[in-house]
Amino acid sequence: MLDILSALVPVFGIIVLGMCVERLGSLPKGTPAALNQFVFRVSLPALLFYAVARKTPQELAHGGFAAGTVAGMLLAFALGYALCSRGGRRNGPDIAVLAQAASFPNSAFLGLPIVAALLPGNDDAVLAGGIVSVLCLAVLLVTMARLEAIRSGGGMSWRVLRHVSSALGRNPILLATLAGVAVSLSGLGLARPVAAMASMLGATASPCALFGIGMVLAAQLTAEGAGCPPEGGASECDPQALSPLARQVVVNAVKLFGHPALTWLCLWAFGVRGHWLGMGVLFAAMPTAAVAYVVAESYGAGARDTSRAIVVSTMLSALTLFGTVVLLRHLEIL
Repeated sequence: MLDILSALVPVFGIIVLGMCVERLGSLPKGTPAALNQFVFRVSLPALLFYAVARKTPQELAHGGFAAGTVAGMLLAFALGYALCSRGGRRNGPDIAVLAQAASFPNSAFLGLPIVAALLPGNDDAVLAGGIVSVLCLAVLLVTMARLEAIRSGGGMSWRVLRHVSSALGRNPILLATLAGVAVSLSGLGLARPVAAMASMLGATASPCALFGIGMVLAAQLTAEGAGCPPEGGASECDPQALSPLARQVVVNAVKLFGHPALTWLCLWAFGVRGHWLGMGVLFAAMPTAAVAYVVAESYGAGARDTSRAIVVSTMLSALTLFGTVVLLRHLEIL
C-alpha cells in the first residue's frame, strides 16, 4: 500500500500544485496552452523516440498487446455509444463525442508518469505508453469518421479520408514513434549527442504534463463556476436524451471501470500476460484525455459534457487508479 501511495501521491500532488498556481494567477494566462503544446510537440515525442529507438526489433514486437489495447478501446467506444444513445434511439453527433470521452484514455500526459513511477527503471513502461498513445488514434479516427458521416448524412467520404490522413500526418507522437522504429530497425543506434538531447527533453515530459493538467483543470473548474451558457442542440430538449447527470455517470463509469475491464479481457484473449497485461489495464483505467474536448469543440457537439467528463474522471481517478493498482499488485501482474 505504502509503495503505491508513494508513487501516486507525487503525481497527483504536481497536478494539485498546477491547479493552485493557475487559481492564484502566478503565471501568464497563456501558460497552460504553451506548456501543453511543449509537452505534446517536443518533450513527449522526444521521450517516446528515445525509448523506442533504443529497443531491438524483437523487443518492439508486441502485437498481442497492440491488438488487445485497440480492441478494448473500440469495445469501450461501442459500449459508451450504446448506453448514451439509449440502445440506438438517438444518433446525434453528441453521442459520438460522449462515446469518445468514454474510451479515450489520458495515456500520454497522465498514464506515462503513473506507470513509470510504479515501475521505476523499467523501459517497457515508456514503450507501452508510446504504443497506447499511438493506438489512441484509433478512437479519434472512429469518432471523426462517425461525426463526418452524421454531418454529411451518409457514410465514409473523401472528406473523412482527407481529415484522417491530415490528422495522422501531423501527429508528433505518431511521427516520433515511427522515427524511433526506423532507428531500431536500421540497427545503427543513436548517436550519443542525439541520445543525450532526447533523454534531457524527455525527462521534462512527465512533470510538465502533470503541471499542465492541473492548470487546465483549474481553468475548466473556473469556467464551470462562472456559469457557462447551456449548449443548444437536441440533447437539451430531446426527451429521448439522457440528463446531464446521467451522461456523466455513464461516461465516467465506462471510462474508469468498463474500459479497463474490457481491455483486460481483450489482452487476455490475445495471450498477453505478466506486467504487459497489468500495464495495458492500467493505461485503460486512465481518465478521459483532453484531446476529446478538442474534437468536441471543433465539431460543436457535446463540448460541455466532454469538459465535465475530463474534470470529473480525472478527480475520480485518484481513487479508482489506487484501487486498480492494488488489484493488479494483488494478482502479481504489475
